[in-house]
Amino acid sequence: MHAETAEDIHGALTTLTYSPITSKVTSLTTGSRTINLTQTGSDLTTLQNADGALRTLAYDGNHRVT
Repeated sequence: MHAETAEDIHGALTTLTYSPITSKVTSLTTGSRTINLTQTGSDLTTLQNADGALRTLAYDGNHRVT
């Protein structure tokens, strides 16, 4: 995995971790909180936040969230 870190105007750092093979972001970390992301094809399909809550996204045939 590769990571890139960005700092906002208030000094908060966000780290994006991504796959070197697919170039898709796999997680976002700000402070001690991490959100894990899963993609299927070009669609973002799941987000799991720091407390373990899981959100699942569904798409129509035109790749629009339903």
